[in-house]
Amino acid sequence: TGQLKALTGPSYQVETFSLSEDGSRLLYAGQEFRGVMSQKQELRELDLETLESKVLVEQGVFEIKFAGYGSDRIMVLATDHKLWLNENHGVYEYDREARALRFLSKPDMAFGSSTGSDCRLGGGQYAVLEENGLTCIVTQRKGSNLVHIGWDGIVENLTDLPGSVDSMDKKQGKLVYVAMRDNR
Repeated sequence: TGQLKALTGPSYQVETFSLSEDGSRLLYAGQEFRGVMSQKQELRELDLETLESKVLVEQGVFEIKFAGYGSDRIMVLATDHKLWLNENHGVYEYDREARALRFLSKPDMAFGSSTGSDCRLGGGQYAVLEENGLTCIVTQRKGSNLVHIGWDGIVENLTDLPGSVDSMDKKQGKLVYVAMRDNR
């Protein structure tokens, strides 16, 4: 239609979002921001035809780093901060029948790259969710690499070289990433 339409209110802080494969639904995590911002967001799904929105996860329960569609399934990276303030995120699947997050695994890694690097040129992503699971950048100990996490919660290392993977993208089985490695 050539028109832009706001889908959230003016003080709503969106943390992550994902469009369904057929383009009919929008999944997003965020919160209304007034005063002091909470570290924990709600997870919502919006029907883009009717503009009806439903809450999948109430605000105040989880800090949600990522949420996305893998075919018709929803994977979420989230933490409830019950152990530490900067606790690593667990891997969950949203169970539509139970209307709750179902725990898959909690790998000992931080999602995204927190490794110091001078090759972050912008673009790319840190996570791509597909029908067979999530491919993403994680930080472990002294570097960041790529892993794949299946719907069974099993983590497979895709790279394990010293240095940093800084951005990536994946489509139709083809994976491209930007990395800085020690070439001495």
